[in-house]
Amino acid sequence: MGSAIETTSTLDPVVIKTIGLLLAGSLISLALWQILTLRQTLATLNVRRSLVKRARLFLRRQCLRRLQMHVLLGLAGIGMLVGIYVPPQIHPLLWTSAWCSVIFLLSWAMLLALVDYISIRLHFSGPLQQQNAEKLNLEYQLKCIREALAKEKADARLADNADARNAAAAVDVEGGQAPNKDDTKGE
Repeated sequence: MGSAIETTSTLDPVVIKTIGLLLAGSLISLALWQILTLRQTLATLNVRRSLVKRARLFLRRQCLRRLQMHVLLGLAGIGMLVGIYVPPQIHPLLWTSAWCSVIFLLSWAMLLALVDYISIRLHFSGPLQQQNAEKLNLEYQLKCIREALAKEKADARLADNADARNAAAAVDVEGGQAPNKDDTKGE
């Protein structure tokens, strides 16, 4: 018979609008700053010809992708402002289309970020594989050289030992001692 006390915690609309304004403003500011930076980078890439053509094309495409991504983020920030400040009760179609466009633009920006990540991986995987192949080849060549040097050292030791035995046998013969049976067979 007692009534249940309803406790609903709702945020003040002013707080929601303030947070939304800060988020949208941050998105727009970041987008504008990055757009200006990327435009300078593109201008530098167009002037600088010292880079290898493959690297320059990769960097140019990367800058264009990121430029497009930041334009999308800026438009999403504007869409957020529209969605926050246009009441859904008065303009439901505008409010719905603003938030749908924000979701679409952010999804597109995330897709571009994924493409950028894959592009970077593919760009650097070729030279990395080539570098690993060269490393394996050089390690194999080094192993062959070490084996050849070890064989030469072993052959030199055997030759030195044979020379020492021959010299010892020659001294023994000169000293009047009988030569070994192996030395007399050939005579």
